[in-house]
Parts: sequence; C-alpha cells; structure tokens
Amino acid sequence: MLPACQRLAAARRGVELADIFRAHGESYRRDHPLPVSHLKVMQAVQRCRTAALGGHLEQCDSCGYERPAYIPAVIGTAPSANRWPR
Repeated sequence: MLPACQRLAAARRGVELADIFRAHGESYRRDHPLPVSHLKVMQAVQRCRTAALGGHLEQCDSCGYERPAYIPAVIGTAPSANRWPR
C-alpha cells in the first residue's frame, strides 16, 4: 500500500483540461481550424505544470517520498493560476 502522502497526491490529480489537450489537441487542431488566440491558449494550457516551465522537487517530511512540482502557466482565468502569488 502507498504511504498517505502518495495516496493524497494521486487522489488530488484527476483528469484536467491540459491532459485532454495533450492527448487530443494535435488531432483536433488538424481537423478544426482555430484562431491564433485560441491556439496560444491551448499551447499555454498544454505546457502548464510541465518541465517546460520549470519546477522543483517536493519531499514528504514523514517518508522522504519525492515528486516533481511544476510551475503553472499564468493564465488569468485558469484555476491553477489563482494558487500562485503574482
């Protein structure tokens, strides 16, 4: 069984818009022409919380479990943007 910190991290994750864009965005864009502004937003969402934007390792004080914590893209309307100070 996973330690509590790992179970909590996995439970919080869920499926996000960025996951859908990463999985299906390329084929969607190929089949549906989009304005440049929409393409830029899709690209920013896809890069959000990935190594492309940088990050650091978080470590559990109890068990030493480490996981990457990536920086979110700063998109004013994105829920993840509101978690970080500006």
